[in-house]
Amino acid sequence: MSKYLNLGTFLSKNKKFSVELTFEEINKLLPQGNGLPDTALTNTTWWANNNDGHSQANAWLENHSKVVNIDLEEKKVIFVNTEREPELKDKLFALKDMVDTIADAINKNANKAALFCALAIPDICCQIEYGKSRSSGKDYEKWYDENIFEYEYPNRSEDEKSNGFRKMNQLDGQIIYLIRCKLFHEGSKNHAEVEKALIEKYEAEKRGKKVTLSFNLHAEGDVTGYSWSWDNENFNVSIYISPKSMAENLMWTAEGVLRDYKIIKG
Repeated sequence: MSKYLNLGTFLSKNKKFSVELTFEEINKLLPQGNGLPDTALTNTTWWANNNDGHSQANAWLENHSKVVNIDLEEKKVIFVNTEREPELKDKLFALKDMVDTIADAINKNANKAALFCALAIPDICCQIEYGKSRSSGKDYEKWYDENIFEYEYPNRSEDEKSNGFRKMNQLDGQIIYLIRCKLFHEGSKNHAEVEKALIEKYEAEKRGKKVTLSFNLHAEGDVTGYSWSWDNENFNVSIYISPKSMAENLMWTAEGVLRDYKIIKG
């Protein structure tokens, strides 16, 4: 009996487009004390999709899976569900077309057009990550929070921390999805609903204070920024969103997805 039997069984149950496993997670599927060999940790050829006498490859190839990316430095591997590979490729190439369009728009200084297109990136990326043919608003918000919002909080000084300030960035998946819907479905530049949702978020953080918000979705420059002031009763915050900066952040994240699946190099 192959020691990789449980790995194959695990992959056979995967109904998503792909699954990413760390080496540690794979070792937990293998017999205790008989984990991945040293060659698996140091040589990418061990992960080749070649079942000619290779029991590890048999484990995934016989269970509608194949390796598409192996990262020895990060110690992780991506397996694609071969039964859903055609649908996955359609989504990946649609994502690449979108990335190319955004890059072209930015090069031509058409930054508002770039942002309009970039706001659709989470729609495709969450389908790829969550293995869905169609996505919901909750999927969009979850993907954005996990892949972008989590990593873009402004730095805070020790003085700000001591005064009870949490992260000033409240542009999470809920807010970005709301901006997307207002633009896509209403063609609206009236951000009253967005501003209302942001004020509610700041009020939840600054309990007892009246929040005044200034929100600019089309700020000039290359950087999204924040400024704020407060007293005992009031909290005033200004948000300046650079369309170019936001479009680039979404585009760069999408490029990371494309690199993971070897659609682009890097």
